[in-house]
Amino acid sequence: MTRWLTVSLLTACLAASGAWAAGGKHKEDAAGHTRPAPAQAAKPAAPTWRIVPGKSSLTFTATQLGQEFTGRFPRFAADLTLDPSDLARATLTASVDLSAIDAGDKQRNEALPGSDWFDVADHPRATFRSRKIVKKDDRRFEATGVMSIKGIERQVTIPFTLTPDGDRAAIKAGFSITRTDFKVGDGQWATGQWVGLDVRIVIDAVASKSGT
Repeated sequence: MTRWLTVSLLTACLAASGAWAAGGKHKEDAAGHTRPAPAQAAKPAAPTWRIVPGKSSLTFTATQLGQEFTGRFPRFAADLTLDPSDLARATLTASVDLSAIDAGDKQRNEALPGSDWFDVADHPRATFRSRKIVKKDDRRFEATGVMSIKGIERQVTIPFTLTPDGDRAAIKAGFSITRTDFKVGDGQWATGQWVGLDVRIVIDAVASKSGT
């Protein structure tokens, strides 16, 4: 009898150990019935901020014959999904209509959509899609990802600030690219003799929280 009790207790202990080793998926209630362990609550979705076009600007600054000039792209869109406590799920995407360029000069406006420059007939849009976003401090972040212009992709890092205020947020960014990395200014324009190679891009935007 004693031996039978010992074997029974040992079997029960091993069975209980196996259940806990499997992850503790079931527990017994007061009547001895098994029931599933409560599921963990899903994380709330990170807020998505969408650029408000009428309240936002995308400008660029370059040089021609050593003289600085500033232009703008009046039609662009961008979405930023960002929870500072969960940056693994953060994303930034943007799309720019290159055909709507205003370079502040009639001659530039006529030339830039052409094949030597943006070639908007075949490549009407520039795009950016982040691969990672890192936090620098409470308001400053850096998005590193792929920018595509004229079908050419390059890795670009965009530093930006995000300042939420209720259902709106201010987003500001500034970074530089080398235009010839994307063959913008090809052929006779591929050197900096007439038009500088470095282009400064500035974003000053108001964004609305998606769904508001």
